[in-house]
Amino acid sequence: MNLKHTMTSREIAELTGKRHDNVLADCEKMFTALKIQVSEYLDSYKDSTGRTLKQYRLDRDLTMTLVTK
Repeated sequence: MNLKHTMTSREIAELTGKRHDNVLADCEKMFTALKIQVSEYLDSYKDSTGRTLKQYRLDRDLTMTLVTK
């Protein structure tokens, strides 16, 4: 995956005004519908308390698919 042209699920949530947990669920539904392995896009980040939490890092095509569904 070309990391220069990716967007995280957290960035998508901020851009669309949705809650991140809802964007995660939307990503997982999209992966299932497209028969894509979730593990290929799984990423993580540390929140303000130091916890490591899940996010997805999507390429441009998947980002556009997700936000225009």
